[in-house]
Amino acid sequence: MSSIIIVGGDKRNLCLAEQLYQKGCDVCTAFIDDSPCAISDGDVKGALRAAKIVILPLPCSKDKTNINAPLGSAQLSLEDLSASISADALVFGGKIDKEMFEKKGICAYDYAEREDFAALNAVPTAEGAIEAVMKILPVTIFGSRVLVTGFGKCAKVLSLTLKAMGARVTVCARSSRDLSMAKALGLDAAPLKHIHMELAGSDIIFNTVPHRIFGSYELDKIPPHTPLADIASLPGGADPAMAADKNINYVFLPGIPGKYSPYTAAEIILKTIENIIAESGKDAKLWIYGKKE
Repeated sequence: MSSIIIVGGDKRNLCLAEQLYQKGCDVCTAFIDDSPCAISDGDVKGALRAAKIVILPLPCSKDKTNINAPLGSAQLSLEDLSASISADALVFGGKIDKEMFEKKGICAYDYAEREDFAALNAVPTAEGAIEAVMKILPVTIFGSRVLVTGFGKCAKVLSLTLKAMGARVTVCARSSRDLSMAKALGLDAAPLKHIHMELAGSDIIFNTVPHRIFGSYELDKIPPHTPLADIASLPGGADPAMAADKNINYVFLPGIPGKYSPYTAAEIILKTIENIIAESGKDAKLWIYGKKE
């Protein structure tokens, strides 16, 4: 069987360890305190040297110095991590510094930058975002006027899910291609440069654009009590301090799959890793499960 170590991460990595264990894999976890297959901090470097597969969190690090380990009571520096991994191992992580590993002859892959991961991960992200907003919304999704900024994979799934729930959805995007696609899918559409004209009539706003598109002028147009749910990666679509000063109901929602659908999110990570290994010319079943295809 293959030797796999999962280092740090949130509930996604905890669920991933459970899934691999149930499949008969030789798997252990580090810096996930409540994991049933956790190893002691003192055994981590030895386990890293012995592992054929090292799975890191998403994001791999939040401070560019230590592994992102919100479920652990200790820390491991990225430098110590990379120095302990065998050159024969395969490393997988989300938003990782691949060059740091490759300088030491280690094959490293960023599963979060892949199209297959993004497409599948859009579903738990969209569902989690809707669930988070429903908890603070004084009205139903059905009949609400919803504004979605951007029209990438996540925004598409989010918009169509909201439409299926009975919301009237308007998409604000930059490209004419995205606006045309939104209309073709039965959604309303408006250029992002005209977003100020759409804000006042919105009951809910979802931002998926990872840029500050909500300045002072735009925030002033948002009605009281209208949630501005930001599911974009940092720096997000608005300045939280500015939004607070203007009494905007701004909700920043990072890492939604890990909080709302960790088991499904773990399945998506595992499937993406299988795809990466297979595309590299290796036997994915053998590397992960110790069994040939």
